[in-house]
Amino acid sequence: MLLSRKAFTLVEMLVALAVSSIVIIATYASYDMVKTQYEKNIDIADMHTSGRAIMRIIERDVRMAGYEHRTSLGNKTFSASITNQLVLSESNNTCCDGISVIYDHSTDATDGVERRRITYSVREFPGTEEIDYKLLDSDVTRYRLYKKIDALGRDGAMLSPEESGTERVLVDFVDDLQIVNIVNTGTLYSGRQGGNTIETFDPVSKAKVSYIRDTGRIDALAFDSNGFLYSGRQGGNTIETFDPVSKAKVSYIRDTGRIDALAFGSDGLLYAGYSSGSTINIYNVASKEKVGYIRDTGRIDALAFGSDGLLYAGYGGGSTINIYNVASKAKVGYIRDTGRIDALAFGSDGLLYAGYGGGSTINIYNVASKAKVGYIRDTGRIDALAFKNKSTGQESLVNIKLTLRSKNKQHTKDKTYTKEADEEHHVGNYNFEFNDQYKRDVFFSTVAVRNMLL
Repeated sequence: MLLSRKAFTLVEMLVALAVSSIVIIATYASYDMVKTQYEKNIDIADMHTSGRAIMRIIERDVRMAGYEHRTSLGNKTFSASITNQLVLSESNNTCCDGISVIYDHSTDATDGVERRRITYSVREFPGTEEIDYKLLDSDVTRYRLYKKIDALGRDGAMLSPEESGTERVLVDFVDDLQIVNIVNTGTLYSGRQGGNTIETFDPVSKAKVSYIRDTGRIDALAFDSNGFLYSGRQGGNTIETFDPVSKAKVSYIRDTGRIDALAFGSDGLLYAGYSSGSTINIYNVASKEKVGYIRDTGRIDALAFGSDGLLYAGYGGGSTINIYNVASKAKVGYIRDTGRIDALAFGSDGLLYAGYGGGSTINIYNVASKAKVGYIRDTGRIDALAFKNKSTGQESLVNIKLTLRSKNKQHTKDKTYTKEADEEHHVGNYNFEFNDQYKRDVFFSTVAVRNMLL
């Protein structure tokens, strides 16, 4: 008896193979699409998370710039005032800017206080680090953001030398970091002997913006670290104190002798000079007492402290700015051929502004090169100058833009970023450019620095 056997024909096998192949290819394509989208979403989430976290860290440090800790009695923990509170390293329109911030930081529950300098910098990778070849993209420039914390002082004592911290990586695949100071060098206050008004100038636009009336004659001006304006004159025997916000006189120091020049040092003491003398007297404004002096200085019409801690002095009858070290009380240098000097003041740009009672121009000097680099014209006669660089109810605004790029969708060319003066301000905000050909995540933020004006 013959059995009937059934089997697939060759045609049926080929059809089944074709259909199976189509199903497998479609399944793989779907899997690859889902896998690609999953990796993209994970990459976007990583960029969002990293960008937000890093921006919060940078914002916190920038916001604290210039903060000086005080005890429960209201006294400063460190006798030395903070200088160079916030310094920007300009990269123009390339990657990337850097920033250095100094402020006092509470270290533990026992009221320990440390004065810190925090530095953010961006460098091309690889550098000195061990190379991660899995992440290294050989045909595209790649950058990392680093943070470094140095200790300048601890529990009221400044460290010498300072303690250098370890540089740590904050985030990888940085495409750009741009930092813009929106508020410029502050306001320049000006007074003169024959007037009864303190005028204010914008050193950027070089225009007069305001004034304080009924001040009496002015030969000297200086701002303390709390933003109060101290004023003196030749024919008086008192240093008066003004609140530049309310424009009211709030205090005075009596029996000072005649005053032609005033300047506050980083020690918080007030240095005063007189054109007919040869001594710079030193006052404690809290106790309103004279606490020291620098002798044999020659006649003094103008004083100003630089960020280097040195005291710059000028005289209306000379053509030189002498430079003193207040610790050793010795002259350590000079700037020649300046013309006659009746007023000096340093801006936060590091430049020295100089005026003369017989002229109508404020000249601007670079103390490093000892050269004149600019001027403000039509100012009227100048006998006193002072920059308001500390907070007096105002804020300094700093724009931060951090750009991260995808590590999975890397572009093959670098993008050039341009700083725009009228760039929109964002507070704790961000904008993700998901359709950008460069696959970037861009974070914008505007930080208010209440402790200082840049």
